[in-house]
Amino acid sequence: MKRIFSLIVFFIIFTCVFTAHAGNGKVITASWTYPEDIEIAGFRLYANHKLVQTFEDPALREWTGRIWVKDGDNIFGITAYTADGLESAFSNEVIVNYDFTPPAAPILTEIE
Repeated sequence: MKRIFSLIVFFIIFTCVFTAHAGNGKVITASWTYPEDIEIAGFRLYANHKLVQTFEDPALREWTGRIWVKDGDNIFGITAYTADGLESAFSNEVIVNYDFTPPAAPILTEIE
């Protein structure tokens, strides 16, 4: 079981699509794949190496929700965990850059 579980990291793919924002909250869609024949209890989603969401459904392959991100590069990854509390290594990490800098103010040069 331990050897098979350690292989799961090679089969998880994480993608992130940002679709809306309010402040520094972003709605993301994360999707991943994994072998169905490995017994796991669920998944954990991390942003900047901090746990942001736990999924207790081992059949789940996609999640959309709002999370808080920082200005600049944000690192996303996902792990799988067993009912015994064992957690896989991080999946491939995805770096997404968010720019919250407002545009420069226009310069009024003439009024007629």
